[in-house]
Amino acid sequence: MTPKPKYSEYERLLQEVFKPGSTFSRDGLNHTVKTSGKPSPSRGECKTDLYIKTSVKNHPDSEFKVSVKKEDAKFIENKISLDTAFEIFGANAVKIIESSATSISEKFSDSILIRLQPESKTYKIVLGWKFEIFANTRRRLRTTLHLTDDQKVDIYAGSNRSVEKKHSAVNGEVIQDSGIASHVIVLSNEESEITGQNAQHFADMFQPVSQYAKTIEINAGFTALNYRSDKEKWDGNRPLAVWIDWQINNSILLPKFIYKNPLETKGNEVGERLLNSLVSLGFGRTYSTEVMIKKMLDHSVNVR
Repeated sequence: MTPKPKYSEYERLLQEVFKPGSTFSRDGLNHTVKTSGKPSPSRGECKTDLYIKTSVKNHPDSEFKVSVKKEDAKFIENKISLDTAFEIFGANAVKIIESSATSISEKFSDSILIRLQPESKTYKIVLGWKFEIFANTRRRLRTTLHLTDDQKVDIYAGSNRSVEKKHSAVNGEVIQDSGIASHVIVLSNEESEITGQNAQHFADMFQPVSQYAKTIEINAGFTALNYRSDKEKWDGNRPLAVWIDWQINNSILLPKFIYKNPLETKGNEVGERLLNSLVSLGFGRTYSTEVMIKKMLDHSVNVR
């Protein structure tokens, strides 16, 4: 099976196709590319993946601020921080995330929290869950976001993001609103359908964000952050929307689910808490299956 192109390869391809001097027609006008490049905020990432400025005879210059999507992409926003949540949802961000999580609290409590790996005698333990925004995800830990069309457009365009993200640098020059996407392009996973094409081919695929965003079902999903005993670490200091305060009761490791103040607590804090509990129980990189089950398998803990 031929591997699917990586996202970065799509970006490089489009930057090459829309290099200065290339031409295409759009809305009855002939465009010649003057400037193109990937906008770079001073911190974080903006929604525009390719900025194109064109000249048009007898017309003002035009801008195309393109957000690049793969046809199978589900993520709209991942690894969301508290600051980003306020940018997306406004002043009610904390309430929105907390209510989204508590509405499916039974699914969190029914989740597999400890996974034993007999071949290597290692294990994974859930520290908590990140809050992420998806396009029509069907994952188990999901919840509906009741968004207006305008809110959907704002999410895809990035119009409520920080000043640094909205006014990003292109080829070293800060350009007003360059980070606010105006168009979306959805590209095939088949390399044969995207290579060898000219600027006109891709320009015909540009869709205004104001139209595209309204067609997408946007929902929230919660993805696990795990402690991995073989590496004695977890996958980064990510903000957690829901986290587990692992507590010891009668030599048994028990979970307490924390829904309050989402995204304020991060992976490092929760991971260190867990490590302290594991040390006090006598666990290290590997485990004795019988001991692990005896100490951890409880009615309130799902172990597999």
